[in-house]
Amino acid sequence: MRHVGQEAGKTGRGKGDKSGHQNPFNHSKTARAAGKFPPAAGPRTESGGMDFKGMVKEFAAAVEAGDGTRLAGLFSEEGIYHDTFYGEFKGRDAIRMMVEERFHRDGERYRWEFRDPVGDGAFGYARWFFSYTSKVAGAEGKRVVFEGFSCFELEGGEIRHYGEAINVGVGLVQMDFAPARMDKLFRRWATELKARPQVAPHLTG
Repeated sequence: MRHVGQEAGKTGRGKGDKSGHQNPFNHSKTARAAGKFPPAAGPRTESGGMDFKGMVKEFAAAVEAGDGTRLAGLFSEEGIYHDTFYGEFKGRDAIRMMVEERFHRDGERYRWEFRDPVGDGAFGYARWFFSYTSKVAGAEGKRVVFEGFSCFELEGGEIRHYGEAINVGVGLVQMDFAPARMDKLFRRWATELKARPQVAPHLTG
């Protein structure tokens, strides 16, 4: 999860998504070997993958600290972080940039508390509370709290895809977003939701 930033839903994508744009980030196959994104430290399973409870703890700690390299180290080389507000970021360099140049540009004093994490090596799920102090113009200094749920798709002990479901409206109200601004955001998100192939069967009743 992240907060609502100045570029919410507009320029946050990692440019490696379905938009067709070129990805400007370098996803060198030797980056891991070179130590640019060292594997995260933590408890390991018998197969060598990171224990899921340890993974979400490290995940939260990296975001709280604004350490993009640390978070990116939990993802596979072409791993995807899909953020509710900033969009999709593909690859470790893009994920690092997201944390350092998006999240911690628009907020500070983060706290991310995962609860009841469960995983089977292929998927992991956890509910959470997430908070930060806004640095966004017009909402500076406001403490914002979100409640949500995350889904981790795992492969080889790394995160292949991260997604989340959030009670967005509660957060926007805490930032005193104008009704017209919230209406614009909600309508765009509704359009994006209905455009997803998985949702098609639900649109016919």
